Amino acid sequence: MRQGEIVAIRWRDIDWSRKTIRVSNSASDGKLCPTKSYRARDIPIPTDLLKALVSIRNNSSEFVFPAQDGSMLHPKTLLRPLRTANKNSGVKRIRFHDLRHSYASHLVMSGAPIKAVQELLGHRDLTTTQKYAHLTPDCKKAVVEQLEQAIAGKKCGTNVAHGVHG
Repeated sequence: MRQGEIVAIRWRDIDWSRKTIRVSNSASDGKLCPTKSYRARDIPIPTDLLKALVSIRNNSSEFVFPAQDGSMLHPKTLLRPLRTANKNSGVKRIRFHDLRHSYASHLVMSGAPIKAVQELLGHRDLTTTQKYAHLTPDCKKAVVEQLEQAIAGKKCGTNVAHGVHG
């Protein structure tokens, strides 16, 4: 999710039975506004996040991640913990937005359909999503090895021999 979308999540946006978050708003200038694509999307909640949300469920704010006074956080507030984690981990400095690129890349490398990645990220068009989905050298190598195995008949049986080889 984008920074503004995270701070705009309200408890009513969480469907506990379906284990999803409805992303329909973002934060801009301290106000709720539509998402960047002007479309709502539902994002499945991973188990670890679901547990964390249950543990903070009783806060008195309408916002899941409120400011101390219960109001909506400013999106830039999310940068401080990221910078601290960066510093403590010794990893080169990353921007918050880089997390979206990493998420998309890991989804693609795990075999997720690009259309599913597009919908999870809330992109209007597939071209934008493709710019996010970077592959590691190891992933590219594994794909080439997979093709070699298929050509050698290890995965597709005897039908591979009838294919065209380059």
